[in-house]
Amino acid sequence: MLLPVLILLLTALISVSCNPPGVLPERTGDIAPQVSGEEPDTSSDVNSQDEFNLWWQDYNRPIHLDTSSYPGFLRGAWASRLDEARRYLSNAESLRNGGFDSILLGIDIVFDPETGDAKSLGDELFIFYLQAFKKAGFRVIVIPNPMHPNLDMGKGYEWEGTDPSAGYHRSYELLEKMESVVIKWAGIAQQYHADGFVPLNEPFKLVRDYQDASKWLQEILPEIKEVYRGQIIALDTMLNLGQGSTIPYPYDYSGYDIILGGPPCGWKDIAHWELMIKEYISKGDQYVQDYYCEGFGLYEWGSYTGGVWYEPIPEDQILNQIQARLIVEAMIRQADGTTIASFPRISKGWSDFDTPAFESIVAWYKNMGEEITPLEKKQWTDAEIKEIEQNLAGDEYDDIFQIAETSPYTFPNERPYLPIPEDFDLTSFVTTHTGDKITLSQDTKNHIFNNCEVWINAENITVSSSKFVNSRVIVNNTADVSFERVVFTELDQYEQAALTINNSHEITVNNCNITNNYIGVGIHSSSVDIINCRFEHNNGHNALVIGEGSVANVDDNYFFGSFPHAILIMNREEESQAMVSISHNYIDQTGEDAIDFEDYRNAAPSMVSGNLIINSGWAAIIVEYNSWEADITIEDNWIENTGSDWELTTHALQPESFQPGWGHGILVEDSSQVRIVNNRVLLAGQNGIEIRNSREVAAEGNGIDCSQVGIGVYRYNESSLYREVSPLGEENAGSSQGKADNNVVFSAGRDYYIEKSCQFTITE
Repeated sequence: MLLPVLILLLTALISVSCNPPGVLPERTGDIAPQVSGEEPDTSSDVNSQDEFNLWWQDYNRPIHLDTSSYPGFLRGAWASRLDEARRYLSNAESLRNGGFDSILLGIDIVFDPETGDAKSLGDELFIFYLQAFKKAGFRVIVIPNPMHPNLDMGKGYEWEGTDPSAGYHRSYELLEKMESVVIKWAGIAQQYHADGFVPLNEPFKLVRDYQDASKWLQEILPEIKEVYRGQIIALDTMLNLGQGSTIPYPYDYSGYDIILGGPPCGWKDIAHWELMIKEYISKGDQYVQDYYCEGFGLYEWGSYTGGVWYEPIPEDQILNQIQARLIVEAMIRQADGTTIASFPRISKGWSDFDTPAFESIVAWYKNMGEEITPLEKKQWTDAEIKEIEQNLAGDEYDDIFQIAETSPYTFPNERPYLPIPEDFDLTSFVTTHTGDKITLSQDTKNHIFNNCEVWINAENITVSSSKFVNSRVIVNNTADVSFERVVFTELDQYEQAALTINNSHEITVNNCNITNNYIGVGIHSSSVDIINCRFEHNNGHNALVIGEGSVANVDDNYFFGSFPHAILIMNREEESQAMVSISHNYIDQTGEDAIDFEDYRNAAPSMVSGNLIINSGWAAIIVEYNSWEADITIEDNWIENTGSDWELTTHALQPESFQPGWGHGILVEDSSQVRIVNNRVLLAGQNGIEIRNSREVAAEGNGIDCSQVGIGVYRYNESSLYREVSPLGEENAGSSQGKADNNVVFSAGRDYYIEKSCQFTITE
């Protein structure tokens, strides 16, 4: 095999060194360019092919990058597509500042529609990225990547099962077709001093018998070693196929230096995820021992939140941002100290920039070592990079797989449908309690309680098909208590909740009716799930109160006639575990702000997503009262008719009555770390989004129809320094800071208003 391999190598090197297209230099030694001075400008002033060729001849000279000070762990990102590589390069400084020091660079591989042989597209283009990333200070690992929808170039590929109509059928012969392009890129990786080389991304998807992939990996390895002398890495998804079998069974990794494994992108069952990733890494570590490799790492891991190309396999689920961060942190707990590499996708729909999940990765990476220092601090723009891409790829450019840039968020024209939980009452009981103080220590079903005080201190109890009338229920210092199809009604006791949950965990309130109470439910220092319940006319002092560092999931509920708030959330104690996920709730007719975060400080990432909020007396969603480091994402909510003239009565014991207030759709005041993304704000009585004395606020992709300012940004209110509840400290009295990107103001008196003292950027 040696002579054919050398011929292939020479052919490969010649093919990327000729001119035209491109002008790679003939020399292939260790030539380091001068790094002083500025990079030649590659923007619109490059107005001739000759000038571009001269720049390219200088730019593509192979360089060595001294990585002796880098940590042994590869703190990486996986650039599986052209658009991801472009985004990483244009955000190179953000990646460096986040502790990243390595890029796994995918090379686009397709089957030639004329010959049926495998070929790489845009060789010089990907060499540019290899060079640019190294100059930006990153280690680069090269991986030929055929795993994308354009692999068959329109001829049809048999991805799953048997497809007689496909132009390409999975077989060992398809893997053999990959050999020439793999060896070519191994030679390029050597020429340009790549820090590692992976023969192929997911070779098992090209064969029916997974052992064929194992066989191929062993047969190609000696040929790769003839032309590439760096670390050679095997890549394996290691998915569970059931019946104790995995993909593969395993591969034969003999002779490979490192193994990378790609777990599924996440399940909503966080505990399941942590166990899965623990077993996954344990399996990888066993492979390392069996085959005497240097270590095991992870690639394409994390969590998927929608937005781009998505493979709907059972193991992968679309998650919200809170779930995404929890899954990432579970992975980090298992991987820290046990793996040697990490290559998540930092792209839209996966971890992305400026998301809670990304922040967790950054914290992990930065803890491992110092930020890297680039050879050149070129600040690339997308326009510059695309011009280079098109010049270098030529006619092949349109065939290189990438996710097209999406247009600004398109909002639905009709109010989304959210089902309202069943309205029911209970009339048939086996036991009646009246005027008693009762302690429940076992399951309770079909009981009615009138004017009682009921305590639950024991664990593992279910209360079902029961009714509490003007009766307080207190769950205290316990765990694993469930309320199923229970009615809590007519509690006429000042500042008391019909259901109070204190210092308890794993509490579930499911399919319950909570109506006509002073306060519906109060949660304190507890973890609770509230699902599929009806909250109606809890109008003394809120329908639902969540406080003192509690963790709560509030999903698929119906709130009507709440005063002053449907949901009030607080964390004055600054408990770092405080977290709420409020999703897919239907909230109608609220006296003041429908969802109100007050003093929500130093909390874990929380989410308000997919809710339908209509007819609020004041704002639909507000974050206020010194909610510093709140870490809240407000996403995909439909908000309609804020600042309405609320006319429903309040509770008889509550002296406060409705008074008109602000009518903003979303208000953030005296707070920080709030993201407002892809919300629809209609008929807002004042501003669509108001940001006042708040920092690290991002408003992205929102659609707004309001009577005053679409997005208004202001300094602090003087009166906030003297308010009775949670006054603003003078040290925190200032102006707003943040950004607004790709928002659409459909109708407003004025699209934007930013007070001069505020540091807020607007991009349309």
